[in-house]
Amino acid sequence: MRPPAEYDNSRLPAEAEEGDPRAPAMMICARLAGRAIIRVVGRCEDAQENRELDLSECQLMQVPDAVYHLMRHTELKSCDLSGNVITKIPPKFTVKFSLITDLNLSNNQMGRLPDEMCTLACLQRLDISHNTFVALPPIAFQCPSLHTLLAHHNQIIGT
Repeated sequence: MRPPAEYDNSRLPAEAEEGDPRAPAMMICARLAGRAIIRVVGRCEDAQENRELDLSECQLMQVPDAVYHLMRHTELKSCDLSGNVITKIPPKFTVKFSLITDLNLSNNQMGRLPDEMCTLACLQRLDISHNTFVALPPIAFQCPSLHTLLAHHNQIIGT
């Protein structure tokens, strides 16, 4: 997939030509954002074929709404959101990806999971390691199929 022409390195916007000192930084941010969007869309397209959504290391602060739209006709079996800066998973995640069996949320900034995650009846493996949990989330005890929970490198002091 090729980025749109507006992200071509050879052109600068009119603001840069007029001497706006912020223009080069704004162009760099626009290019990076464009590449990140292209990466996420490409990975969603891959997931439509193999049912495994890998959004690891995409610099996400949340699961973009566009992902739910792109994946609306795909029954995911796994989702990897590791290595981002996600602080929370919205309840709609469990509705849209209800048949997921493997969920990797490691290396983010999460301290809790939505109560709705216990409705993921097929979830077998959950990785929440390297986050900011201070206690095991209730899903660890409520999800009927969960047999593997990875929770190391958090701030959990007791069970």
